[in-house]
Amino acid sequence: MRALATIVGVVALAQPTAEFTPVPSYPAPPPVTYDIGQLKGDAKPDEVYEQDKVCVEGRASGDLSAKPWGQMHLNFEQAWRFGRGDGQLVAVIDTGVNRHPRLAGRLSGGGDYVAGKDGTDDCDGHGTMVAGIIAADGPEGDQPKSAFKGVAPGARILAIRQSSKAFGKKDSGSTRAGTHSTLAKAIVRAADAGAGVINISSVVCMPAGSNWPDVQAAARYAREKNSVVVAAAGNVTTAEGSNCGRPNRPDSVQTVPTPAWLDADVLTVGAISEGGGPATFTMGGPWVDVAAPGTNNTSLDPGTGASGLANRYVEGNQLHDIQGTSFAAPYVSGVVALVRARYPHLDATQVMERIKKTARQPQGRTGRDFHIGYGMVDPVAALTAVLPEEQGINPRPPLRSTVDIAPATPADHRPLTVALVGSGIALGLLALTHLAVRARRRTT
Repeated sequence: MRALATIVGVVALAQPTAEFTPVPSYPAPPPVTYDIGQLKGDAKPDEVYEQDKVCVEGRASGDLSAKPWGQMHLNFEQAWRFGRGDGQLVAVIDTGVNRHPRLAGRLSGGGDYVAGKDGTDDCDGHGTMVAGIIAADGPEGDQPKSAFKGVAPGARILAIRQSSKAFGKKDSGSTRAGTHSTLAKAIVRAADAGAGVINISSVVCMPAGSNWPDVQAAARYAREKNSVVVAAAGNVTTAEGSNCGRPNRPDSVQTVPTPAWLDADVLTVGAISEGGGPATFTMGGPWVDVAAPGTNNTSLDPGTGASGLANRYVEGNQLHDIQGTSFAAPYVSGVVALVRARYPHLDATQVMERIKKTARQPQGRTGRDFHIGYGMVDPVAALTAVLPEEQGINPRPPLRSTVDIAPATPADHRPLTVALVGSGIALGLLALTHLAVRARRRTT
């Protein structure tokens, strides 16, 4: 499903090594019936939450001045020849985003459903790391001491804090901040704020057949408001911090990640490992659209007041790598921001199609893979491909001929055979004549 394209300076990407897994059919979400008016209003907590856990801290392992593998594989520098996402507003619906210097002047608060602030407080650090992958730049523009940058370093970030593992419901510490209702409200709020991209790296998984009509309605509303909703596919139980239980199989879909499965209205992102194949933790499903680097990531230090970078973080006295589909999704959100800046005339649906049609196919195959969709997102191709349908050209399928074609006439080798036989006889007679002449000369 690779589109006609003019590709400029595309770097060779590691190709998925796992076997291509075709996508089965799966029931589409039901029709949208929820009243979107119930999701509008001020951003405020639905319960009274209190912080009852220590905030995360960033850690460094190895040389953080080196360029991360994901940044090299996606070839940001070539993509930036066509723009850096300037002017694009990317909403990060997450645990908030700290005011990090590498986002200076480009971060604004969009609301807080946890503590009633503006969204620029992030005790969990998750949203800060997500925002860094999307749009971090070097301090004061370019910083040669560190090669790390976000995918769209010219984009602006709108921080909306919707959930937190560090905050629990008052008098019921087991209930964490964040519900499907606040998620739906946050999506509507981001769309109304004019966000061209909405990144959702938080996933709630439910048994197959379940649905949250308010989240579904919010995702549909956002697309109709011309916002591209980018959602993480979710992590299975083999990953740290998993939230999606048992993995799906092509012959058995048991888990529905929300909002990832709302395929018509959401661009869903799986994770690829540094080796080139689907990450062991990425949740598969027929709704997965594309994939991006999800392991061994580097981003902004998630600690409160931090100013550097990190490739690990400490949460609950445990050390974690920056990995998961949560950190694959922001790569795609950054690419969407680049595309929206370069092609402002495309609507949200067209942008989603461009991202899918220019992705690098697994094993060179066409079609949709169960775990990584149409393949690894390709920023340069997404910015340079010429798609006929965007030009109002709808290619027709090739016509099949119904004319009976007679088989080819067998070749007649008789003339050649006669010629060869005649030539052989003549040569034989010539040889006999020569021998007779020589014999006569000897006798005389």
